[in-house]
Amino acid sequence: MEAIAEAHWVGLVWVCVALILGGILKGATGAGAPVIAVPVIAIYFDVPTAVAVMVLPNFTTNLIRGWKYRAHLPEGRFPWLYAGGGFVGAWIGTIMLAHVPPRLLMVMVAVVVFLYIAFRLARPGWALSRAVADRVVFPVATLAGVLQGATGVSAPVCRSPS
Repeated sequence: MEAIAEAHWVGLVWVCVALILGGILKGATGAGAPVIAVPVIAIYFDVPTAVAVMVLPNFTTNLIRGWKYRAHLPEGRFPWLYAGGGFVGAWIGTIMLAHVPPRLLMVMVAVVVFLYIAFRLARPGWALSRAVADRVVFPVATLAGVLQGATGVSAPVCRSPS
């Protein structure tokens, strides 16, 4: 019983370290907290716990950033399609979170994180053209919402022009 209690303390320490590092990275780049913290929390606890722990802080920081930069929203229907797709996807992902076996969710977390990191390292300046983005916004936002709802992992979908 003592070994279980000690393992939880070790897990909590690593989770705190991941949250601190993720928070610093998110503050500096806009990405980091979920990408770093969710896999660490999932390792020591499980994916549903990781998602639940990250929902409120991630939602709050994204809401603040969204409000602060609202003047930079694209004109027209793009932001509404993006938000609608994300909402639909998050709803589907949350259902998955409740019904998909935890082992499969853990694999999804690992795959998403490794693909994201590999892609950003391989093509750090990559961006979609606006014409392509306008055509794929709803399905891509829906997929992103599914991944967010099911795994808790999210990261910026674009970068601001330099």
